[in-house]
Amino acid sequence: MDEARRLAAFDSGIFHAGLFREDLRADENLCPEVIRVAREGRVRVLLPNTVLDELHRRAVRDGWQARLDAVLGEFLEETEAQWGKRPTPEEIAAAGPALLALLRHEADVAIAVEVAQHRPDYFVHTNKRHWGPQLNEALGGVQVVSPREFLLAVGAPVPARRRRR
Repeated sequence: MDEARRLAAFDSGIFHAGLFREDLRADENLCPEVIRVAREGRVRVLLPNTVLDELHRRAVRDGWQARLDAVLGEFLEETEAQWGKRPTPEEIAAAGPALLALLRHEADVAIAVEVAQHRPDYFVHTNKRHWGPQLNEALGGVQVVSPREFLLAVGAPVPARRRRR
């Protein structure tokens, strides 16, 4: 695999909206484009264990576990995704207070710790209330970006925003 390609990690919302929300307009949902960029091999993919856990919990809760297993398995094979070790409870507890002040949501602390440990170039998220550039330094220089910012950063086409009336 070409190590020069950027490494990107995605939050669970990218997978949910990118793989399962065909009902949204392209200008509303850029997640399928993020997934397409990964499938094309334009970036290497890091799948944090903590994101995978969150995605599986959501799938079980909402009844799409079997579909997730099939679609995600295909995506992981296509992208040759990588993942590393899961953060320990002690690592999460140690980083928790500082990260929680920036995150606003306790459940995201474990994800932030794992992202910081593996230091991808980008962490692409769908939740501006919980994630944003205020985390870049705390995550060791990882660029925390929206799907639109990610697509622009990797030189992928971005659909124009639709004007609200």
